[in-house]
Amino acid sequence: MIAELPWPPRILSPNGRGHHMAVHKAKKKAKRVGGEAVILAGRPRFPKDAPLAVTLTFHPPMRNAPDEDNAIAGLKAYLDGIAGALGVDDKLFRLQRPIMAEPVKGGRVLVSIEIA
Repeated sequence: MIAELPWPPRILSPNGRGHHMAVHKAKKKAKRVGGEAVILAGRPRFPKDAPLAVTLTFHPPMRNAPDEDNAIAGLKAYLDGIAGALGVDDKLFRLQRPIMAEPVKGGRVLVSIEIA
């Protein structure tokens, strides 16, 4: 399965500084968007107890991309929404080394999930 997500808003970055209610609202929206991305990808069925290999391909909105750990951390709420829509526990996600790809206008993140 490959799902396409928008570039995460700055407020979801570990370095983002925002009011806790604004952060909460952004996380809630990101979870919903992550779930919708799974539906658009056809909502594949995975065994509920099988480890899943998750590959993240980052297409930043500009050349100065964030470092890997901040990029991944900014996707936490999206990944929670994806896990919820798939009906699996996100502790089964086995993150592969992220891929920093060429920038695209507005930025995007491709999430590829397969049985590990």
